[in-house]
Amino acid sequence: MAKHSKKTKTVKNLEPDDCRWPIGDPQHADFHFCGAQKIEGRPYCQHHWDMSFNPSKLGQRSKVPNLQVKQAA
Repeated sequence: MAKHSKKTKTVKNLEPDDCRWPIGDPQHADFHFCGAQKIEGRPYCQHHWDMSFNPSKLGQRSKVPNLQVKQAA
């Protein structure tokens, strides 16, 4: 996992190279961002970039509806 900043990163002190993965509820005072070194050209560090494509890593199951595809007439 990428090295994390020792200082809590908020909207006020988030720097250009900081991971923007949100942590907590934006409506609570302790809301912050990961703050680790982000991947060049990406908004997140490697750890959170990987998680953004695999929700099972978060301990959650993907809730994709069962869609039925109809053939065109």
